[in-house]
Amino acid sequence: MQPQPSHPSADLEPSTNNARYLFPGVELRLTSPLNSCDPVYPATGIVRLEAANAALVGCSVRIRSLNTGLAEEAFLDERGAFAQEMELQPETDNALEFAVCDGVGREMARVVVVVRHQIRAGSASDGGNLSLALPARQARHPMLDPPWPRFAQLVQRCLSLAAEVADKTGHDPDELYDPIRAQERYAEQAFEERNQTLYQECNDNLEEYGGYLKQLLGDTLPRPPRPGRPPEEEARFEIERFRVYLSSVWKQAREKQRADLEVRLSEIAAQARGWSQRAKSDPLSVLREANRLGAEVEKVADQLPNNR
Repeated sequence: MQPQPSHPSADLEPSTNNARYLFPGVELRLTSPLNSCDPVYPATGIVRLEAANAALVGCSVRIRSLNTGLAEEAFLDERGAFAQEMELQPETDNALEFAVCDGVGREMARVVVVVRHQIRAGSASDGGNLSLALPARQARHPMLDPPWPRFAQLVQRCLSLAAEVADKTGHDPDELYDPIRAQERYAEQAFEERNQTLYQECNDNLEEYGGYLKQLLGDTLPRPPRPGRPPEEEARFEIERFRVYLSSVWKQAREKQRADLEVRLSEIAAQARGWSQRAKSDPLSVLREANRLGAEVEKVADQLPNNR
């Protein structure tokens, strides 16, 4: 349960904000006003950590509008200050959730503050302020979730895991890196296009691949004998690995404009249809086919120059 923040002093003017919110080990001071005539609201404040050796580097404040669900993230400077523009819903009270996060994204404190948007008197009739604000609102885009620095950290963690797996197991490092780089490229495109669905899919794929790398790494550690995975689980694992590899090679073939290789990959993909259902009734045959078609994909990959 989140700790309850202390309440700001009652004698503060309603248009100003200098409230302090105290949590165990964390102080959050908000300095931005509680009223705004502009739909683009500058949220500002300062974070202080009680621990003497606590570093502010990498810490951030995630700000989410509870009215729209859109979120932005502001990283702290060396003094603990932050500033982030938020888009307000017009002519209403906007509930903004401020969450203080440490350097790895873990939430340390959270508070909800209400900011009221109100168009200046006399501007509604001629649309003056509203029309001037529209281009700025249209030019802004909501931050995707997770923020790009978090996704970049996930990429680096996966690359480090892949390097460690390659070193301890003898796997080809490029083969381990390739799915990571492929998801990173897809995510970059999704981020530029503000495609939350594709961006989230890339993040989920990397999380899953990171788990697969951890499993490979764990298999290199001494441990008591254990029974193998059930055939159906093994089949699902091989199906997923085949799909990741096929997608990666297909992407490279498209980048090299090798339509002939894309045709071959399409034929291979067609032969892999229905595996998920068959894995329940005949997992061993699915395993054999996954190994056979994986070798076919590898032959296609060998025909690509500078294959990654």
